[in-house]
Amino acid sequence: MHQYMYSKTRGGTPNRYRLSEEDFMVLDFPIADDDQRKKKSSEFEKSLTKYDREVKKAERELIKSHTDIEIEL
Repeated sequence: MHQYMYSKTRGGTPNRYRLSEEDFMVLDFPIADDDQRKKKSSEFEKSLTKYDREVKKAERELIKSHTDIEIEL
C-alpha cells in the first residue's frame, strides 16, 4: 500500500501523498473472507481497548506524580 501510495503522488505539497476516493476504488488489494475480517476486526478492537486503557492509566500516574511532587514542595 505504501509503495502504491507513492506511485500515485501528485502535486508538490504534502497533500500529494493522499489517495483520492477514485484511487481506492481501483486498488487491487487482496480481499479477505468474512471470517478473516471479523477476526481481524475483533483483534483490532481489543488492541484499541487495551491501548485506551494504558493511556488512561499513564494519565492517572502522571497526575498522581504531579500531586505527589506538589505535596513534597
